Amino acid sequence: MEQNIKQPESVEALIKRKDLLKGVMLGLGLVYLVAFGILTYLAVTNGLSKVSIALIPICLSPLTLLPLLLNFNSLKKVIASRKA
Repeated sequence: MEQNIKQPESVEALIKRKDLLKGVMLGLGLVYLVAFGILTYLAVTNGLSKVSIALIPICLSPLTLLPLLLNFNSLKKVIASRKA
């Protein structure tokens, strides 16, 4: 079931992949937002000194969405060029 790299994907397959990436980005974004909210609440209630180390990865975690966003934008451009 290997995909032939030289064979271009159909527009429907590209749209399906774009929708999948959109769902993944939304899901990860919500998880990061909830985690940031929980850690902010813990920082306010327990003091910032106890939670400050945990805030660093949470604040940097949206950087993991950057490759997904770049791939999503390139897929949008390819779909638009094939439809035109």
